[in-house]
Amino acid sequence: MPMTLPRTAARPLFAALLIFLGGCAADPNALPPTCPKATILEGTSNLTRFLDGPGRDLTDVDFNGEIVHLNGSCQYDTDSDTGAGVLSMDLQVEVKVDRGPANRDRIAKFDYFVSILDGTGKIVAKEIFPFKIEFYGKKMTSRDTDAPITMTIPLAANQSGRDYSVFVGFQLTPNEVRYNRDKARPGRS
Repeated sequence: MPMTLPRTAARPLFAALLIFLGGCAADPNALPPTCPKATILEGTSNLTRFLDGPGRDLTDVDFNGEIVHLNGSCQYDTDSDTGAGVLSMDLQVEVKVDRGPANRDRIAKFDYFVSILDGTGKIVAKEIFPFKIEFYGKKMTSRDTDAPITMTIPLAANQSGRDYSVFVGFQLTPNEVRYNRDKARPGRS
C-alpha cells in the first residue's frame, strides 16, 4: 500500500489547530470521517545545533529550534460502490528558532520528518523535509511555517483516518538525540 508525501508549492493558512477538518461524507447531515491524529513525537520537538567541533557550551550554540504547532486538514474520496478510497491530508509544521551566539550567517538550516503509522504502530511512510529560517535585522528569534505537505493514504473499505497516525519531529543526529536525553534527565541543565 503506497503512501506519498509530496510537498505542495502553495502556503495557504489552515484554520484547524490539529487535523480535525473532514472532507466529503455520503450523508450531508453525517459527521465528517475522522482524520489521522497528528502528533509531535516526544524527544524530537527540540533541536540544539552546535557549530562543528568539540565545543558544547552556550557560546558554541548555532541555534535552538522547537516545533511549536501543526496545522492541517483532510479530505476523503470514497468509492460509493466499494467503500474503498483515498485520504488526502495536508499538514504544515510551524517552527520557532532562537539564534545562538555562534550563529554568524543569520540562518538556521535543519530537517524535520513526517511519518505515517498504521494501527499496529508500523511505519508505512516516512519523508524528511529540509527547512531554512532566516533571522532578519536584529531579531534573535524567528518563527515560520513551512509549505504544506500533502499525504495520500489509500484506504480499504473498512478503514478510516483513525486507523493511522502521523508523527512529526526534527530529524536529529545521534549526538542531538543524546543531548536532548541528557537535558531531559532530572538534575541536568
